[in-house]
Amino acid sequence: MVKHRPGCTIALRDATDGLWDWDLSTDKVYWSPSWKAMLGYAESDIGPSSNEWFDRVHPEDLITVSQALAIHLEDQSTHLEIEHRVLDRGGVYRMIRCRAEIIRDRDGVARRLSGSFSDVQAA
Repeated sequence: MVKHRPGCTIALRDATDGLWDWDLSTDKVYWSPSWKAMLGYAESDIGPSSNEWFDRVHPEDLITVSQALAIHLEDQSTHLEIEHRVLDRGGVYRMIRCRAEIIRDRDGVARRLSGSFSDVQAA
């Protein structure tokens, strides 16, 4: 059985958010057009790698983001919510709120991580 809170579809929480879905077994990420546009990129500018996110995280925030993800993946939290700076196409760091939930298989193995990014400065 997949561990998931009934009725919580984080990807549909807010249509203005940048949505993403990370297949942990292949390390491929779907980045929605709104996620790319939030950072000033066109659809074809960003590939399916998780590094598209991590390479843009402010160096001072990278350890915090990495630790929060590790705790979440180790099943020590029910959901992930963290604010951090992400570099946009224009070279400006934007404050982003990341929210995500992990999807595990019936053996408890993490299979997917799905969530959203909200531009805190735009709110």
